[in-house]
Amino acid sequence: MAKRKPQATASIPRETRVGIGIDAGLKGAIAVLDERGELLDWMKMPVRDDARGRNTIDAKALWLLLAPWEERALFVATEAQHSFGTEARSRLWRYALGCGRMEATAELCLPDAPLVDFSPQAWKTAILGNVSASKADAVAWARGRWPGAGLPASDGPSEAAAQAAYGWTLRQWIPPVEVA
Repeated sequence: MAKRKPQATASIPRETRVGIGIDAGLKGAIAVLDERGELLDWMKMPVRDDARGRNTIDAKALWLLLAPWEERALFVATEAQHSFGTEARSRLWRYALGCGRMEATAELCLPDAPLVDFSPQAWKTAILGNVSASKADAVAWARGRWPGAGLPASDGPSEAAAQAAYGWTLRQWIPPVEVA
């Protein structure tokens, strides 16, 4: 499968403000929505092999994907990650490391865009209308909302876009107004 090139930000007016949704994980993705809810771009989560030959999030490549949006990003929205206590220790540790790498890269690359995290139940209820919505439901919703965006059947880009859409509904990321 050919890799999809990210959209050039030069074609987007400088005054356009965006929210970035990140679906964490090796099969995750990044989605960029403007204030009107238009999906401007989406990218699969960049991965690389670690020293043991296992996949891990490629922080440098992630930085390069996020950097063009630095001046436009108002927030980065993502699911809050936690353990259920039933995962295998090594798998959980590697997942936590990847999520930490993703969050640290986003916060360093987009220093003026707060990281807004929330539960899966919150965005699924607000955006998909069902707390028990499946990954397939997220894909169907996103493909229906943005039919020309070329979203794949995998859930990462659709869930990232849904999380960015939910981020726009929140107001905790709006900077405070200074009173003179």
